Amino acid sequence: MKERDTRVQDMTKAIQWSCTDVEAYLSPLSYEALLDVGCGTDCLLAQLPPSNTQVHWEIDLSQRLPFGDNTFDVVTCIHSFHQCPDPDEAMREVLRVLKPGGRYLLSDQRDGVASLWRSHRRENRHGIRGYMERNGFINVVGTQVRGRVYTVIGRKPRG
Repeated sequence: MKERDTRVQDMTKAIQWSCTDVEAYLSPLSYEALLDVGCGTDCLLAQLPPSNTQVHWEIDLSQRLPFGDNTFDVVTCIHSFHQCPDPDEAMREVLRVLKPGGRYLLSDQRDGVASLWRSHRRENRHGIRGYMERNGFINVVGTQVRGRVYTVIGRKPRG
């Protein structure tokens, strides 16, 4: 039981690090509509400052997102992509709902969270970058946040 408690505490820290990293990236940006997919923790949405920005969230990454094409300026995904059964389809769906020039910020953890939740995969920032590039994202960059926590950011082409 003590080992599980430690893993849960580690997971909570990792999620907080991801939320802080993504929030810091978002803070200077101007955007009207943000979609947080797989946001079971609500960590990021709780950290974002109040604004007139329209914020939506959608839990299931394995199905077609119930939004029109070119709807969101920003899509975020915090510590849930590792649970997605079809990562390429999920990337295509995010690309579809992003406006041209929109950003996708995906932050997750390679190990720890994945083993706790029995994920389908264990990715790192390089693997996620490959998924993004393969499915049409440009200017993809990945950074290590802390330990095994990473954030990868890609943009939808403008034209």
